[in-house]
Amino acid sequence: MTGSGRGTGVLDAAVLRVFDAAGRAVGLGFLVADGLALTCAHVVPGGGVVPLGRAVEVDLPLLRPDARVAARVELWVPAQVAAGDVAVLRIEGELPGARPVRLIDADELREHPARIFGLPERSPGGAWHHVVLRHRRGDGWVRADLTGRSFAVAPGFSGGPVWDDELSGVVGMMAMAEAGDSPVSYLLPTSGLLAVWPELAEFALPPSPFRGLRPFRESDAALFHGRRDESAEVARAVAAHRWTALVGPPGCGKSSLALAGVAPLVREDGGCPVAMRPGGAATPLRALASALLPVLEPGLGETGRPAETTALAGVLAGQGLSGVAARVLEVQRRERLLIVVDQFEELLTRSPDEIDELVRVLFDARAPDEVRVLCTLRSDLVTLVLAHPRLRPVASARVRELEPVRPERLREVISRPVADSPGVDYEPDLAERIRTDAGADPGALPLLGVALDLLWEHQERGVLTHRRYEELGGVAGALGRYAGSAWHDHVPEADEAAAERLLARLVRAPRGAAATRRIARREELGEREWAIARRLAATRLLVLRGGEPPDGVELAHEVLISGWGRLADRIHQDRSFRDWRDSLRRALDRWERAGRPPDLLPTGGALAAARCWLPARERELGDAEREFLRRARAHRSALTRRRRILVSALLLVLVLALLLAAASLVRAGDDRGGAAAAPAPPVATAPGGAPSARPPDPRRA
Repeated sequence: MTGSGRGTGVLDAAVLRVFDAAGRAVGLGFLVADGLALTCAHVVPGGGVVPLGRAVEVDLPLLRPDARVAARVELWVPAQVAAGDVAVLRIEGELPGARPVRLIDADELREHPARIFGLPERSPGGAWHHVVLRHRRGDGWVRADLTGRSFAVAPGFSGGPVWDDELSGVVGMMAMAEAGDSPVSYLLPTSGLLAVWPELAEFALPPSPFRGLRPFRESDAALFHGRRDESAEVARAVAAHRWTALVGPPGCGKSSLALAGVAPLVREDGGCPVAMRPGGAATPLRALASALLPVLEPGLGETGRPAETTALAGVLAGQGLSGVAARVLEVQRRERLLIVVDQFEELLTRSPDEIDELVRVLFDARAPDEVRVLCTLRSDLVTLVLAHPRLRPVASARVRELEPVRPERLREVISRPVADSPGVDYEPDLAERIRTDAGADPGALPLLGVALDLLWEHQERGVLTHRRYEELGGVAGALGRYAGSAWHDHVPEADEAAAERLLARLVRAPRGAAATRRIARREELGEREWAIARRLAATRLLVLRGGEPPDGVELAHEVLISGWGRLADRIHQDRSFRDWRDSLRRALDRWERAGRPPDLLPTGGALAAARCWLPARERELGDAEREFLRRARAHRSALTRRRRILVSALLLVLVLALLLAAASLVRAGDDRGGAAAAPAPPVATAPGGAPSARPPDPRRA
């Protein structure tokens, strides 16, 4: 077995199926340490006696089904005992690939989304039960309400771990459901498991006081440190002005300050804060309606939310905020309504009609004086917002620029959460080392948050150590290493192409501007891409949006765009591809304007560049572009064939010329040879037989 990890993919290596002596599957369990597992006592019933030492078998149904090993009951506490129904199993064989999960002992679980795996009879391959956690009963058990269309808890779920999507860890064990086909079930939380088996404390952690890539929210106010003065200043600005814009570079903590710093102060002063994201729903106005509905209808169940959200969006579009705001303040018994528009720059990606729809409601001068609006906005996108005719008046109304965290406050961000956690501490000098590594970069906070969150998870008996900090990669390297590891663990090789397509849909990289994240809607993604998105969401690299069931997914933070090498490379490739595609479109336009002459079709160099992107990204081209390239290739092939014919003809002429020349040379040689064979004229001789130097005189006889 190996060490613990993060993400619901970890459950694949931790969830056990329990078999009785007859070989029948009787329930589930999960590994909490090497060789130790938890399950429900009723999964291994005593039959009238305490079954200590009883033999069972287990396997890993999500990883290696039917590769069974032996186990024995080491502790058994029946359900009749307060906070009981717990059994501890000692695994006696080796389970290849198995990994324990880390339990989280959290006091507050209300409204957290969670999921439980089960093996009910009607789904032999297994099913996921999606729930929202509710209140604790008097006996300590926690109620869980079914959401969406997932399976209700039934026999086959007992003993399984409950994975909390908010805390990204196991917060208890599924124990029972109400009779019949009820959407209500109950889990025994980690605190109850600890009460039954105190030795489990060695393997359990308190919830991390750090948020990694997630922004702090209003409920995290007690954990939000280092921004007290700025929070008070912005709260005063909000009280004095209808519209306020909080501007700062990516990663400086704008969202956290607005949600966990300003919102609690507004509530203390008699206000009712709500938060929305313009890109968080099908339209910005629907996102506003989704934010207002919980405070307008606090008791509304999950199943009624979609229809009520649509109805409320219609009321806002027709009547504005006046009536709705008055009703909210009446229901909540508050004096003012604060609407936080987080990631205001997301409006840049919306249609003019959608922008107008939201602006008319939120920024109407006739809106009630009790309504205040606080927007968070990236400073590198302010120019684009100010250039927009409808957004400029809003963004320039009242601007507060958020500066980087000062060194003394950064020390508080690092040290205070650990100091407030009983039994946990840094090794000497580690906190100061981390502060130095974080430096003064205004965008360092998310990198710091990831490093601290992972360091907390890897603490050693309550101590955050230098050794673990170095292994994680420090402030600068922790995000990249973690993202790479999560990708390796959750994206098998067969899914890599689909996962790369998913990443491409999560980023918007306009020419001449910084890349930003975007929400990819469920309908944009194929089944495989959506399955990958859900797996990566469990690692906190991605975040599911739109409630339960979710209807969108996005990157957890902008910092992933630059801090995750795989994603940064993808963005660079996409920009290079778009540059090539734009040049192709310009060539296509020139060709069509000139009447489609063959000599303006792409040449060899352009076609060679096309081969770098095709066929892998051919579906991202339009029909006209594909036809343009097809004609260019056909024209190129025709030219090549004509060139070959011409070259062949020239070679033939050359060969014939050489043959003729050779024949001429042969004939000339033959003529010279014939002349050499003819009889020579007689030679005159002088007296005595010597040749005469003079020619013979014809007058002489």
